[in-house]
Amino acid sequence: MKKLLYTATKNNGKEVSSYIEANSNKEALESLSDKGFSNIEFQDDVVTAISRSDLDDLSENELEQVAKFEAAIRVKPSFITFILNVFRVNKLLILGGICFLIWGVVDSSSYLITFGLILSLSMPLLSIWNYRVVNRYDKLLRAYATGKTEAVAKLTESLRKHMKQPEMAFDLDIRMASINAHHGDVEKEIEKIEKWRAIIDELSPGMFESRVASIYHLHGSYNKFVEAMRNAFFISSLSPTLVLDLALAEARLGESEKAEILLKKVKPEELPIHGIPFINWVEGAVGCRKGIPEAEDKLKSAISGLLAFGDNPAIWPSLAVCIGDYALCVNSEASRAKSKDLLSTVWDILKFHGERELIAQLVDKYPSLKA
Repeated sequence: MKKLLYTATKNNGKEVSSYIEANSNKEALESLSDKGFSNIEFQDDVVTAISRSDLDDLSENELEQVAKFEAAIRVKPSFITFILNVFRVNKLLILGGICFLIWGVVDSSSYLITFGLILSLSMPLLSIWNYRVVNRYDKLLRAYATGKTEAVAKLTESLRKHMKQPEMAFDLDIRMASINAHHGDVEKEIEKIEKWRAIIDELSPGMFESRVASIYHLHGSYNKFVEAMRNAFFISSLSPTLVLDLALAEARLGESEKAEILLKKVKPEELPIHGIPFINWVEGAVGCRKGIPEAEDKLKSAISGLLAFGDNPAIWPSLAVCIGDYALCVNSEASRAKSKDLLSTVWDILKFHGERELIAQLVDKYPSLKA
């Protein structure tokens, strides 16, 4: 079973972050609710979560410390967030080292001063050293979002020796295949990642097809993209993320009626927190195709929700495309002016990740934009 990262409020009012083993988000939600937890928010889905054997031997207190650390980094991934949490987790060790350091200064003991320095700085310095991998992956996500092929290739190769866990190694190959497929042979790129099918199907049923869909999308094979998303759903319909992903694919590029049916299956409380804005996006995309006036507000809400995670470059392609949908949907002069400003902030990302027809329509609607 996967270990899902969550935050919740205990019945004593204390907020806690930890992990729970479950076969589905629904099962995890029921288990936590039975324990009296409320305000439950998941950071993971059973399909998108990676295997975490490194957590197996940790105590409940240690799990909570690691979970709080990871939850903070996911919401606001930055060095400042990272180092502040390093100091928080290791505060007793650091304070102990500082005490020995002061003691050494008072007693003029070089031994105590040296010991105090080592004790207080060892974990922060080790963490900073390890952060270089996190920072490199962040740079990879940024390069991928902006379509910088050479940077993606270079960073992918440099990360391979550090990211050997199957799900992460698969992620590196998918990003490389996707960016190569943008102007290349899509079937050739998919052949390259076929070696992962059996491994990923065992770890996260449906994830392989879902990531294959992203390769088709960047290539511009939109019918195959929707088909791959349907396959992912049929393999793992217990995943609320994959249900919502398919609903969005149908709403934007497939059959809007199917999107509405799928959306009824989605329970917001079972979704990872970053998935909530996608509900509004699906509703807005369907509404735009049907000419429903409320569609503009739905897309605006989706953008606001995605912006809450805007520090994470993993969300940038989705945010850019959602802004593109909104800009195409609006009609009033005030909304057009606002959407034009939004488009200017994500245009380079949208030109790479948006559909060709969407880009063409936006350029036609906003002539100052350049395809």
